[in-house]
Amino acid sequence: MAEPSCSSPAFPALTVLGRPFPVGQMVDSSALIHEKRWLEARERLEGSGYLLVRKLLPHAPVMECRAHILGCLDEDGVVDTVAGGAGAVTGGAGAGADAGAGAGAAAVGLAAGLVKPGVKGQTMSGRRTYTHHPASLRIMEAPEIQAVMGELLQEPAGTFDTKWLRVIGTGESTSAHSDAFFFGPAKPILVSWIPLGAVEASSGPLAVCEESHRLDHSEFRSDEIPAGYAEAADRLVWKSATFGPGDVLIFKNTMLHASLVNETGRWRLSADVRWQPKENFVGERSTTLVAEGERKGS
Repeated sequence: MAEPSCSSPAFPALTVLGRPFPVGQMVDSSALIHEKRWLEARERLEGSGYLLVRKLLPHAPVMECRAHILGCLDEDGVVDTVAGGAGAVTGGAGAGADAGAGAGAAAVGLAAGLVKPGVKGQTMSGRRTYTHHPASLRIMEAPEIQAVMGELLQEPAGTFDTKWLRVIGTGESTSAHSDAFFFGPAKPILVSWIPLGAVEASSGPLAVCEESHRLDHSEFRSDEIPAGYAEAADRLVWKSATFGPGDVLIFKNTMLHASLVNETGRWRLSADVRWQPKENFVGERSTTLVAEGERKGS
């Protein structure tokens, strides 16, 4: 029996192929994973195409990873540590107070991950200073996730060296697509989508199209959507959730997904990491080619 859905926030509609679709609340599958009910977890993943797992990762390492990523973004000059944070800091009169307020404003802006005006987000797949720092790898190659993936795949799981780190700015989102467009539908690939910090309904959470992994993936439209989606759209349901540090969303490679619009002034940070049976890896060259051929993110 399915666990009840979490309390449902108001998600904005998602536009797919020019049509707006309502977005409902994902079902929480945390109990299946934490209680090691693997058969039920595999059945639910096969049925709906996704598993929402709360608190799979410890809070502190997730926040350490977030702090590292924000520090890299700050070095790249894309975090608002001036105007954005100034309103949150107050101080006394005099030059010393002004200097202290300025430093405080910068700290507030950095901690909040405020978007510098006019700067667009990007995918940091090739930026190893971001993705391959020990703080990042602790989360993106988390043993907690690897263990779950092994149980779901029913054999030892491995992941690509390439990490897909998403930095989504104000007013940005990712259009609907299936990863099978890039990786092919035949391989048993599972994706772990990891929010790096709290993600509310207004800050661009991921949305999945429930049961869309069952669509025929042998043909694709030019926009990376399976050719059969348009005909099936009215019977399929889009779902999303709010996320906290440590939550992980697992879904099939053939799952149609998108991100909602980030309506906040803060960077929405997430990583999506792909897992498959270790024996399926054919070498780093293939993963490099996949990364170079990628055009959109989650």
